[in-house]
Amino acid sequence: MRKNMVLIFILFVMCLLLNGCTKEKAYSNSDSTMQEFYNRSTVARKYADKEFDVFLSHFNSNCEILETYYGFYTSETPIYVVGYKYSIGINDDLTYAYKISVDDKQLCTILEEGTDTADFLFEE
Repeated sequence: MRKNMVLIFILFVMCLLLNGCTKEKAYSNSDSTMQEFYNRSTVARKYADKEFDVFLSHFNSNCEILETYYGFYTSETPIYVVGYKYSIGINDDLTYAYKISVDDKQLCTILEEGTDTADFLFEE
């Protein structure tokens, strides 16, 4: 009877140790995935900032960016979203946004852009 208790205790401890290692590895993989999403969202924002500067250069007035939002949402391929609330000196309630794909080489492709793209970011 005592041998069975010792054997059960040893098996229990081994299970705890094995599960503990597995969970740490899972957390590590999850952390690195989230870090990659964050890194790519930063790349997408820098890319969108350059594109938006070109967009604003077409106006003949004092343009000012009032708010900027950026992030991502997951799908089969993650989509990175960068949105701006801006003023052209006359109207302070203008919005514009980009949906961007970022590949493994951190090259960006604009999937969608415009005021309609920004609507869900700046709903009031």
